[in-house]
Amino acid sequence: MLNRALYAIILILGVASGVPAQSSAPENDFQFWNDTQFTKPLTLASDGKTERFSLNFGTTLRMFDDATRPGDRRLSIGLDRRFSKRLSFGIGYTLRNSDETASGSETDHRFRLDGNLEFKTGQVGIRLRSRLEHIVKLDSSDSTRFRQRLLISRPIRHRGTELFSLSGSAETFYSLSDNRRTRDEFIMGFASRISPNFSVEPIVGLRRNRSASFRNVGIVGMNLRFRLPK
Repeated sequence: MLNRALYAIILILGVASGVPAQSSAPENDFQFWNDTQFTKPLTLASDGKTERFSLNFGTTLRMFDDATRPGDRRLSIGLDRRFSKRLSFGIGYTLRNSDETASGSETDHRFRLDGNLEFKTGQVGIRLRSRLEHIVKLDSSDSTRFRQRLLISRPIRHRGTELFSLSGSAETFYSLSDNRRTRDEFIMGFASRISPNFSVEPIVGLRRNRSASFRNVGIVGMNLRFRLPK
């Protein structure tokens, strides 16, 4: 069965990450995620390539219940400022509508502040993102959380040509409103550049919720990235 094979992959990821995966059906879900992002450079550095200011906007769709039902829809916009090759900051807004269960729906507004540190060792890139996020819910109390993500990436080349970029990330979610850790997320990606301004990234991952309708979420997906001309 397809679902059994997918859960086998997720279990392997869970063991490799040191996160215990469970198999009770009511607590588990398999989801398909799509994130489409558009980035438009506003100003460039003196080298003509590095983006000092950039505008980004995008859409997100997540399919729940074994990838059979649209359960999470988002529209986002943000502004990023790069101060150096290692340091950048960003602000953004996301409108989210979610049906985590078939019987309920909620809408919220999300405001974020990001700080990014980036390093490179040989061909390996390391990026540490810290995000402060305030969530305004229309039908319940507001909340604030802190998210910390570590992403490691490496290009895979053949005869000098980059075939794709392999990446792995681990992210922890911490609720400042409740003073507790709420979620851990592990994602592996395989980004391939189709053209100078367009790339695709298949992903596979595991989300471990500490308080949600779905305790363990197996993830496969496809991210799309577009770079608009200045």
